[in-house]
Amino acid sequence: MDMKFLESKIENSRSMNEYRRKELVGRKSRVEALESSKDIVSDVYNEELEWVVYLENAIIDEEKLLDIFYTARDCTSTK
Repeated sequence: MDMKFLESKIENSRSMNEYRRKELVGRKSRVEALESSKDIVSDVYNEELEWVVYLENAIIDEEKLLDIFYTARDCTSTK
């Protein structure tokens, strides 16, 4: 791994995290809007709720990946 590769991966992970956070905000808003009428639209509600869980987990995974890339970058920059 070289520094350019690591910097590229870090930037990609940051961008993906930012995108997923924006998606999460929108999905959470939809879930909150549907909560009062979830009996009528339970399938839509459940799908939106699954997306919220997926996005939260994806953000956690991206943050862990960022930690790995930062560590790798820091290890290679000290050599």
